[in-house]
Amino acid sequence: MCKLIKPEGRIASITENRHPINLSSLTKKKAHFSWEWMYTKSYYHTDDMITQHEILDEIAEILDNGQLKCTLTKSLSPLNAKKLREAHKLVESGHMIGKVVVSDWK
Repeated sequence: MCKLIKPEGRIASITENRHPINLSSLTKKKAHFSWEWMYTKSYYHTDDMITQHEILDEIAEILDNGQLKCTLTKSLSPLNAKKLREAHKLVESGHMIGKVVVSDWK
């Protein structure tokens, strides 16, 4: 990613990494790398914590209007030990695209 980023570009990650990331090649490109975590404001009780509520309200509105699509790609049912193991296997494979939901407790 450091080779592909354009000068003054930005990279954001929403997941932790298993191996160290060498970001030294971003220096000459004056590029930025940021970690994003949805719960930073509420976890640390930041002064602008209310904006998280406002952001979630806006997301709910654009979901309801069909402007934003859900990333659900796999739905498993019923919610039991077998289906939970199946869901974990999918996520832990490292090749899951989208989200998996296990529902309908029986």
